[in-house]
Amino acid sequence: MRVNLSDVSEQTGLSISTVSKALHGSPLVAVETRERVEQAAQKLRYRRNALASGLVSGRTNTIGVGMYDMSYLAFPYFGAIVSGISEGTRRTGMGLMFASSRPEGSSEAECVRIVREGRLDAMIIIDQVVTEMEPEALFGMGLELVLIDQPLSDKGFPVVRTDYKSATHQAISHLSQMGHKHIALMVDATHIYSTANIVAGYRQVMAELGLPELMPGQHGLSEAWTNSRSKITKVLDELENGPNSPTAFLCAGDWITLVLPEILRMRGRRIPEEASVVGVSSAETRLAEMLPIGLIRVPAYEMGMQACKLLLNNLKGRTATQEVVLAATFKPGGLTR
Repeated sequence: MRVNLSDVSEQTGLSISTVSKALHGSPLVAVETRERVEQAAQKLRYRRNALASGLVSGRTNTIGVGMYDMSYLAFPYFGAIVSGISEGTRRTGMGLMFASSRPEGSSEAECVRIVREGRLDAMIIIDQVVTEMEPEALFGMGLELVLIDQPLSDKGFPVVRTDYKSATHQAISHLSQMGHKHIALMVDATHIYSTANIVAGYRQVMAELGLPELMPGQHGLSEAWTNSRSKITKVLDELENGPNSPTAFLCAGDWITLVLPEILRMRGRRIPEEASVVGVSSAETRLAEMLPIGLIRVPAYEMGMQACKLLLNNLKGRTATQEVVLAATFKPGGLTR
């Protein structure tokens, strides 16, 4: 049986008019009353009629989710973020529309075009290579916007991001305490925020411990990216033939975390007995079951939830918070030596 405004009204003892104003974020309703109504609506599993609300308010009741390419949804990081966003909007009656942030030849990106067409009320962008020009264009059209895992909060953009440096420091320190002196960082796409944050944490702790940096593109290693099996193999050849052959690896990403242990095993190196691996991943449970490795967990789902919460609050004019920082967490897991 569908729950309606009269049910929420009866639950709270407030008039239907007050309940409606509270659920629409009216400034005429006190904050305490609004929170009381929202709690009752959540308890009753009330869902707004987005179409009817949109006809009254002139809004589309649609939130856009922008990313460079829709194929990214196959990656655990992006999939988990979208799951968080979806859960965050589930009880609001608002819909989601996915759009590419990739420029179409000489034309503007799809996410910019659909905003110009008036098809969205707000947007969450999870493209990690977005430039500040794109958010500025969207802001200029009056769109509420939240960026995920972007270092652009100092430019005035609302941001939800993860701090990777602390967990990276913990992971490298743990490997050092296990006796590892040669710890390699396997990394790709160093121009994106999350990877750059991991690299910064890695360099800091390696300097503190007095250990040599072993990273693609550094100290004679030719490959700056390790985003294919052939490149990982080439980097491993260079590392293992160098003066500081690594006994431990930090893998910055879901894909590298899955592929590197397989390649090491094919080379006859037992994990974790002969090589320790720590992966940075949002697929924590699945990887922990599959591989005897340590993990730095990326709170991707939580970032999606927090981005949705921040966006909805901004739409209602409720918050002055423009940056939410979550922490990645290190779990030793199957690391032994």
